[in-house]
Amino acid sequence: MVWFRLEVPVGLAGVTWDVEYEPSDAKFYDVGTDNPAQWGEDDTGTNLSAFKTAANMPIHYWYTDSGGLRFQFDNPFYVAPLPEPDEINKRLVATGGQYDGTFEWLYFSTTTEGNFVYGMVETNSSVRYEPTNYDFEYHPSDSKFHDSGSSYPAKWAIDSNATGLSVFPTTANMETLYWYNESGDTLIFSFDNVFYVPPPPPEPVERLVTTAGFWNGLYDYYYFGTISEGPSDGHYLYGLVPIGTTNRRDGDPKWDVEYDPRNGMFHDGGSSHPYKWGIDANHNGIADFPTTRNMET
Repeated sequence: MVWFRLEVPVGLAGVTWDVEYEPSDAKFYDVGTDNPAQWGEDDTGTNLSAFKTAANMPIHYWYTDSGGLRFQFDNPFYVAPLPEPDEINKRLVATGGQYDGTFEWLYFSTTTEGNFVYGMVETNSSVRYEPTNYDFEYHPSDSKFHDSGSSYPAKWAIDSNATGLSVFPTTANMETLYWYNESGDTLIFSFDNVFYVPPPPPEPVERLVTTAGFWNGLYDYYYFGTISEGPSDGHYLYGLVPIGTTNRRDGDPKWDVEYDPRNGMFHDGGSSHPYKWGIDANHNGIADFPTTRNMET
């Protein structure tokens, strides 16, 4: 057993203020004849306890036997706990593949490097499947999944058609993961990436310039602001304006449209045209608003 003694010079004959730190349990012990006599979790002087302290405290507050704060310090022996994924991110549930409905992956530990280790379990179980050669790791440092086992998954792709089949690690920050066997002829496990961080929404553009149609050369759509309430909260609001101007046509919002930057869809925000949208200028794919996501034209 190794102890570290922190000594305060003797002020009175036979009186010491010594404390000792025990590395094996990460606690401080009072071994002197005088203060400190108690410790607390903060500087309020409430809920004081006799030594020994709790283990691995980041900050210490030491008190006299009458409750006076005598010594506060940052613990030089403090070891920050290893990170863990949020509770909702500890279980990866299949959305497709051979293991859908049979197996899942569950968080079990964090490596000393801060990587999250996931082991295979039966669906809704918390018992690690044996053998453990199905393990993989998620590395927060690079936002990639790494294969740390010797069995499935063996490779990954960008879709359920094995497009871009590759060895691990995956590309960073993928929205959906598709994991395969070695040959790539069997999709083993697909799931929504619980660590996915969507890109920030695009900044609103000032003007939507007409390139074809009856309004070409007559009107544009001009950005009038971002809606901050109701079901359209966060939508960019565009009003129809005579080309090159910033005033709504006839001062009327009935031709307004809205753009949702979170999903790339346009919505009809007015009571007049446009009523529908299509996939080209030949009336193909005519449908009610909203549009599909992220259309180029």
